[in-house]
Amino acid sequence: MFYSKIEQFILKRLLICFILLSIIDMVFIENRWLTLIGLFTGTAMSALKFCSNAAVYASFFGITAEGSRYRLGQRPARVIFFLNQIILLPFLLLAYYISQWVFWGFVAGILTIPLLIMLNSITEAFGITRNYFGERV
Repeated sequence: MFYSKIEQFILKRLLICFILLSIIDMVFIENRWLTLIGLFTGTAMSALKFCSNAAVYASFFGITAEGSRYRLGQRPARVIFFLNQIILLPFLLLAYYISQWVFWGFVAGILTIPLLIMLNSITEAFGITRNYFGERV
């Protein structure tokens, strides 16, 4: 599941971001435990969704990751992609019905992966970091 370097890179950054967000949550948020539960579940779901989408996109484009033992077929890749999209909505509704604080923590957890990808893209564009993920080496 976590075969490629970019997946491992993003997941390491996700762990750092989760720790920072949980510290901020504990210091500044009123209902810290409910928000932390939502943040944890949202971050876990975001990581699983990111890794499964990476496998799906790799199978769409015919890319095999190093160390990967198999590649998804077209049909299972499509099913996984649509399930990733469909499963998110009931979890959002469930988090909203549990508590508003759980909902906002869940949303923050889900949006950490897009935030990390955006920050990595900006730092790469301005030459602050050099990860070479846009180039085939």
